[in-house]
Amino acid sequence: MGGWEETVAKTIGLLPAADPLYYFPDMPDENLKCDIGFVGGYWPYKGENLDKYIAPLCYPVGDYNVKIFGNQPWPVPQYMGLSDDTTARSLFCSATVCPNVSEPHANVFGFEVNERVFKLAACKSFFISDKIDSLTEDIFTKDESVTAENPQQFKDLIDEAINNPDVRDKHIAACYETVMKSHTYAHRIQQILESFE
Repeated sequence: MGGWEETVAKTIGLLPAADPLYYFPDMPDENLKCDIGFVGGYWPYKGENLDKYIAPLCYPVGDYNVKIFGNQPWPVPQYMGLSDDTTARSLFCSATVCPNVSEPHANVFGFEVNERVFKLAACKSFFISDKIDSLTEDIFTKDESVTAENPQQFKDLIDEAINNPDVRDKHIAACYETVMKSHTYAHRIQQILESFE
């Protein structure tokens, strides 16, 4: 990027964020209630992490009530098809735990936090994420979020959260406050405008 700003244009980095017009706390939908709810696409590269973190939760079938939506078919029987923003929000508000899993490079390099964590926090959903340094160093800097170092810890944290609503409630409230205070798309627009000053 050496001389980019001198020769072409100023550059700024912007994180994804929450859109509270679409993602907000909503009444649970009885048809979408489940232990684990996930919305995300499945493709070979991303599947490297999804196969380690999400797929094991799907077997044996019935150990957990799992509902998965995504824009590509998943190789698990819990895949329920495509979802729009309304269905995604309803699932997030109806699931006990909403996992967040990143593409492998996010774990290696520690950045590229996906939009899902912001949506989940805006819906007051409880989420557990795989480890991305930027998630805890730049966004949830006060231990608001729950992250797992590896797939076994991920599963253990899910089991603990399913059986302990007090743990969930504490993190839900803290993550919601952080996102509403600093990480909506209105905040990102403000960052863009301020960059011109």
